[in-house]
Amino acid sequence: MQKKLPVILKNLVSVAFAQLISGIFWIAGIALIARYAGTNKFGDFSYIMAFVNVFQFVADLGIASILVREVSREKARLGYYLGNLKSLYWIFSFFSLIIIIFGIRLTTAGPDVHLAAYPAAIATVALFHVFSYVTVFRAFEDMEINSAGLVLSRLLFLLLVILAIRLEMGLPGIFAALAISSIALWWGYYIIVSKKYVRPRLSFDLTAWRFLITEGSSTGGTIILRKTLWYADTFMLKALASSAAVGLFNSVYQIVQMVYLIPWTLAVPFMPVFSRLSKTDPKQLRDMLNNLLKITWLVTLPLSILTTFAANDIMRAIYGVKFSMAADGLKIIIWTIPFLFPTGLFFSSLRPSDVKGRTCFV
Repeated sequence: MQKKLPVILKNLVSVAFAQLISGIFWIAGIALIARYAGTNKFGDFSYIMAFVNVFQFVADLGIASILVREVSREKARLGYYLGNLKSLYWIFSFFSLIIIIFGIRLTTAGPDVHLAAYPAAIATVALFHVFSYVTVFRAFEDMEINSAGLVLSRLLFLLLVILAIRLEMGLPGIFAALAISSIALWWGYYIIVSKKYVRPRLSFDLTAWRFLITEGSSTGGTIILRKTLWYADTFMLKALASSAAVGLFNSVYQIVQMVYLIPWTLAVPFMPVFSRLSKTDPKQLRDMLNNLLKITWLVTLPLSILTTFAANDIMRAIYGVKFSMAADGLKIIIWTIPFLFPTGLFFSSLRPSDVKGRTCFV
C-alpha cells in the first residue's frame, strides 16, 4: 500500500483540481445560459438535459465499473474487455439516440426545443464512448489524463456557449456546443488510448457481454435508479407545472449536483486500490473507508451551514435577480449533501465478490 500512496496522491490532486476548474467552467456556462434564456427557456434546457442524463445512466448499466475492476487486476485483458464494452456502448447509444429524439419531440412543444433534441442526442452518443475510454484511465490509475480532458472539454463548452449566445442561436446552438465539446473529448481520448494503451477494436463476444451486463447490473442497477431519481422532480414539474418552475428548480439543483459530483469524482482514484485490497487486506480497506467517512462529515457540515446563510447571495451572483426566488429551495436542499457525500464516496466501491453468496468491497 505504501508503494501506491504516491499514485493515489497524484490522482487525488489531479482529480480534485480538475473537478474544481471544470466545475467553475460548467457552472459559468450554466449561469450564462440561464441569464440568456430566462426561467422559461432555462426550464426547457433543464428538461432536455434531464432526459439526456437519464439515458446515459440507464444505458450504462454499471458495466464501465466492471471493466475498471477486471482490468485493474489483469491489465493484459484490456483489449478484450474494451472491445466488448465499446460494442455494447454502440448498441446502447443507437437506441438512446432514437428514444431521446422522439421522446423530447413528443413531450415538448416549440420548434427550437425539437431542434435542440438532435445535438443533445449526438452529445449522448459521444459521451458513451468518452466513458469507455475513461475506464481505461481509471484502471491504469492515469487519472490525470481524464482530468486534463475534462477541463479542456468544459472550457470548450463554455467558449462555444458564449459564441452561441452572441450569435443568438437559442437552445439548438447551446446543445450544439455540448455536442461539439463531447465529440472533441471522445476523439481526443481515442487518440490517447490508441497510442498509449491499445488500439480499440470492436469485439462481439456474447460471453463477455453477459459477464459485463450481469456483473454491472447487480449493483449498477441501484446506482442507475438513484441517479435517475435525481431527475424525477424535473419530469414531474414539466408535466404538472410551467417551464419557469422547472427552470427555477433546476437552478438550485445544478448547484447541489455540482457539489454532489465531488465525492463520486474523488472516489475514482481509490477504486483500483479498493479492488486489490478487497482481495489482499480487507481490514486495511475498512480502515480507509472509516477515515474517509470522517473527512466527508468534516467537509460537508460547514459547507451546508455556510450555504444556508449565503443562499440569497449565491443565487443572485450565479443566475441573477430573476432566479433569486429559488434561494429558499437552496437553503433546504443543501442539507442533503452531508448524507449524499458518504453515499457517493463509497457506493461505487461496492461490487459483488467472486464468491457466490457474498458481497464485499471491490
